[in-house]
Amino acid sequence: YIDLAEELYEKTLALDKKHITSRINLASIKIKKGKLDEAQFLIEEGLLLYPDNNELKNLKQSLKKN
Repeated sequence: YIDLAEELYEKTLALDKKHITSRINLASIKIKKGKLDEAQFLIEEGLLLYPDNNELKNLKQSLKKN
């Protein structure tokens, strides 16, 4: 189901790039799948939109560990 979820989150963000839940979930999936450059882009773009979002900050920290 992870591939389907990834596809749906990508479609959601294509319609609304500010949808924070989809952005966070998609970035998490990208990390799990080893797509770290894509995850980093999602996280960095999200932090530009929501600089105080702790979930995005935590995901950014988890990227540094990979």
